[in-house]
Amino acid sequence: VALVVGGQFLESGKLALDLPVLGMLKATSALPFDTGVYLVVVGLVLGVLRTLGAEAER
Repeated sequence: VALVVGGQFLESGKLALDLPVLGMLKATSALPFDTGVYLVVVGLVLGVLRTLGAEAER
């Protein structure tokens, strides 16, 4: 993303928004990746717990 807007290779893009209700909101281009990793980990943990719970009921 940074190369497209004239930045360095592997430089993270930054976004700052001043929202009326929330105030200043800062985010980077890594946020979607980090959110995806978080959701995968939570999904895997829930899947393992569900599997272990199903085996315990038998």
